[in-house]
Amino acid sequence: MSIIEQARTVARKALAQGALQSFRTQSRVLEQQNIPFIVRIADSLNHKPKAPSRTPVIRNPFLPYEQSLFVCELGSKHVCLLNKFNVIDDHLLIITKEYQPQSCWLELDDFSALTPLLQEFDGLGFYNGGTTAGASQHHKHLQYIPRQALAEGKDLPWSHFILSPLPRFIVAW
Repeated sequence: MSIIEQARTVARKALAQGALQSFRTQSRVLEQQNIPFIVRIADSLNHKPKAPSRTPVIRNPFLPYEQSLFVCELGSKHVCLLNKFNVIDDHLLIITKEYQPQSCWLELDDFSALTPLLQEFDGLGFYNGGTTAGASQHHKHLQYIPRQALAEGKDLPWSHFILSPLPRFIVAW
């Protein structure tokens, strides 16, 4: 069974148990300076549980992670989990087994953990390197979303930027 098929099987069970909380969105393509962006509107995120404001303790949701969200091992240093509060189906997290801060540099092991997903199913892997970059969890994790989930069956609005030949530069010192 492929990783994506395994993730979908785990997702069905996790939804039934209430462990996975998917939020439906409406998507729009907005353009700024001739660059199209996919914007997802999720009004239902207002129903996402909030941590009590009087508790200053920082909890790590990945140590230990919820077993009901576990998809598979990705090498010796990472696991693949469902994103508990997803707005896109098949949104996966690649988590380090041992704690590392989310502000760390990516290492070869991180790319090695992401590679099987990219080889199996065309998609987008990304890393928010700390809170300034949008990370909401302090434990190092990469994210993966299959391309079809991003574009909802259509081509991505910025595909022409990726697929067009890049200009070649000569650098002289």
